[in-house]
Amino acid sequence: MLRFFTLITVLCLSIGHSFGQDIHFSQFNMSPLTMNPALSGAFSGTFRVGAIYRDQYGVSGLLSNQYTTPAIYVDAPVIKGFRAQDWVGAGVTMYQDQAGTLGLANGAFLISGAYHLALDKKQKSVLTLGFQMGGGQRSIKNKDKARFEDEIIDGMPSEDIEKVSDADAQYTDYAAGLLFTRTVNANLSFQAGFAVGHMFKPKVTVFNSSDRIGRRITLHGSSVIGLNERFRLTPAFQFQAFGKKSMELSLQSLVGYKIDPTKDIFVNAGLGYRVGESIQAHVGADIKSLRVGICYDFPTVAIKPTGSFELALSYIFKIYKKPKVKPVIFCPRF
Repeated sequence: MLRFFTLITVLCLSIGHSFGQDIHFSQFNMSPLTMNPALSGAFSGTFRVGAIYRDQYGVSGLLSNQYTTPAIYVDAPVIKGFRAQDWVGAGVTMYQDQAGTLGLANGAFLISGAYHLALDKKQKSVLTLGFQMGGGQRSIKNKDKARFEDEIIDGMPSEDIEKVSDADAQYTDYAAGLLFTRTVNANLSFQAGFAVGHMFKPKVTVFNSSDRIGRRITLHGSSVIGLNERFRLTPAFQFQAFGKKSMELSLQSLVGYKIDPTKDIFVNAGLGYRVGESIQAHVGADIKSLRVGICYDFPTVAIKPTGSFELALSYIFKIYKKPKVKPVIFCPRF
């Protein structure tokens, strides 16, 4: 009987994680294209490559190493817009969330585009509209581990296993977002955004029954505040609402220390808080165009006695042609 209730608990936790809400990261700014498609190409450089990996450990070792979410992305400012100060950004992102003993998987391949409208010639204020589309898939990776009540009681294979064998669903997904970026001066900049994921609530069929994925509403913002030549402060927040029943608010603030005033190298550390769920410890570094972040979540609720680990990195490539300077011949005067 104890084993039976343990199995039910495992299944409930697995299904709740995979189908109850979308993927989420504590280092949300390190996964820009899953947060808001308007962030595509919202940087200075040729192109950007990034990856993030989240590993959430299970209850008392029961689900150990079975909640994992890797994601990768590539984006770039590709062409100029209708005006010289505008530009168009594009990006591609992929993720694969796997949860629980059955390996309930939620993956997607998404393509995004964004138009960055500069509100002044120096591009100090920029308003961006982004759009994203692609394919998603929900499936069960470990179908052979499925167990049902009649199988446990009678000791015979359950007829319900056939439903698990067909539990594989593909769908088309869309998202859109707005972003406002403002550079006040060399020591102060900020951005704020709004995004809607699963815009048309795609229909998914799993276990021979159909359901729709609820819309994901995201509000986010961040700022970079230069305190002096050595220190800077980076506060950020993200609010997400999944459908009508689930929502979360994440707050964080990192302090960056510049190792050498003559070099663009920062060491970052700080804390985050997902309201009602966890406290996070953040460490990382910005080494010129490379950004690395490590985070660990310490749960604040008894139902999640163990934490989550995240590792993220991104690199902005800057490839510029060297200008061709025509030689100048100086004629001496006599």
